[in-house]
Amino acid sequence: MNRHVRYAVARFLGVDLVTATEEQVRRVDFYTTLVEAQAVRMLLRFPDFRPSWG
Repeated sequence: MNRHVRYAVARFLGVDLVTATEEQVRRVDFYTTLVEAQAVRMLLRFPDFRPSWG
């Protein structure tokens, strides 16, 4: 999990990770995973970013 993406997601959700509850941290981690997965899907649409074996 990229910490920069995680902090950006937390900031977007209005969560301070220092004082966040366990539920808030879980929500931030969940949305961070979604954002990272979407970024990978977008990159794989372009031939330049596809792996050479696939």
